[in-house]
Amino acid sequence: MPCLSAFAMIQLSQKGVLSMGMTDKQFQSWVRFLLGDLRDMDKETDPEKKAAKLAEIMENLQKTLED
Repeated sequence: MPCLSAFAMIQLSQKGVLSMGMTDKQFQSWVRFLLGDLRDMDKETDPEKKAAKLAEIMENLQKTLED
């Protein structure tokens, strides 16, 4: 898939709302950040800190869905 400029990625959704897509590289970068957070959580030995890290990851994912 060719790399598209940010301007070319802006689309009008079915609901008439402008939305901006993500390039493959941007998506890969986002997945790397998520994977890093999950690895940090996995290394955590304190159950309370591990649960707090998981809650933070889940909250960030929820916010991403709502944006």
